[in-house]
Amino acid sequence: MSAPVRSSPHRWLFFALSRPEKGLQKRVNLMQQKTNSDLSRHYLSRQLRHLILQEYLSGVKTARQLSEEHGIPMSTIHKMGQRWKAKNSCSFVSTPNPYPIMSRVTSEEASELLSENKALRRRLEEALLRLEGYEIMGDILQEEYGIDLLKKSAAGQSSVSKKDTQQ
Repeated sequence: MSAPVRSSPHRWLFFALSRPEKGLQKRVNLMQQKTNSDLSRHYLSRQLRHLILQEYLSGVKTARQLSEEHGIPMSTIHKMGQRWKAKNSCSFVSTPNPYPIMSRVTSEEASELLSENKALRRRLEEALLRLEGYEIMGDILQEEYGIDLLKKSAAGQSSVSKKDTQQ
């Protein structure tokens, strides 16, 4: 092994550590990173954490929305929720949304939506009746004439249905 170069302190450290010591140094660095990330949750005030948890667990806002709003990684929000659920086995009581969607809709818009809803339901019923009629016609064609409309046009007639049609 060559002699260490003394001009750079990093090279001296590199040559001074044996293999097991390098591995130990890596473990120490990993442990320090873990403790730093565990401590990072304390930079939020207790009230802000509670507000974020309440909005996240009640479903008012998604983790992505909260992440963008507060500048917190989504993984941190998920972890906060998991920790809260682990500590509190009872279900999270959600507070009602103070701004429900229907309160933002005017009465004129509501009446338009109701009339559109009725028209769409009527069209759906007509389409279902039409479908039922087509199914009945298909059954009659199958029973009376041996024609199966549900088969693909490229598919040949089966030997059993050929015999039935010829008779």
